[in-house]
Amino acid sequence: MGTYGPARAVRISLLLMVTLILGSCEDGTPEVLTSQRVVSPDFAYDAVIEEVHNGLGLGAGAIYSEIHVVPHAQNVMDHGGPSNSVVFYLALGGDHDVRTTAKWRSATSLIIAYDARLGTPMKRPPRSPVAISYVPN
Repeated sequence: MGTYGPARAVRISLLLMVTLILGSCEDGTPEVLTSQRVVSPDFAYDAVIEEVHNGLGLGAGAIYSEIHVVPHAQNVMDHGGPSNSVVFYLALGGDHDVRTTAKWRSATSLIIAYDARLGTPMKRPPRSPVAISYVPN
């Protein structure tokens, strides 16, 4: 078995480092990890509860709880930021066991419950006739 010189060891080390760095980089596109629909009693709207990874790598990645209110069965197209359908957005931090919930009180009234220990969520009422109540747990 032959011996390798220091120059070859340096090249191999650099190649490994570049491979690890490139492999850990993400493209910045949000990824939906979980999604659940809660249909309004009159089937007019869905509250779509999602856990979304923001798609950032190298220590900037985070998981968020998002809730969108959309017409029944409509796809949610925007994730990880402002959109016309998002009504709730909260960073989950490292606690992935925390769940945000949504429950319809009536066909036009939605209750969103969240873990207050995680901070203050972004709340924005939708451009629809749905009234939203935010309840910290």
